[in-house]
Amino acid sequence: MLYGILLGFIPALLTGIYLSIKEFIIIEAKDYGFLFLIGSLSVLFSITILIIITNPNPLIFDFNDTIITILLAIIGGISAMICGKLFLPKLPKNF
Repeated sequence: MLYGILLGFIPALLTGIYLSIKEFIIIEAKDYGFLFLIGSLSVLFSITILIIITNPNPLIFDFNDTIITILLAIIGGISAMICGKLFLPKLPKNF
């Protein structure tokens, strides 16, 4: 349950709070890249906290941990883009 909260809820919450504070609106296609970046960084932040909590010596990283972290960050970025496409406000076509 701890892993689900750290890897799912907290990154989504951080991304949502940041985007609502900035009053983010999708205007161009490059805005999806920004969504990807914010989603990836929030997942990296959560995974770093998880590694520090579970590993008694956080200075020693395994190569497999790095690959898994990168893959999860990519998944977090893609899910942020999908949620942004579905739920964020967009400008009208004739604006």
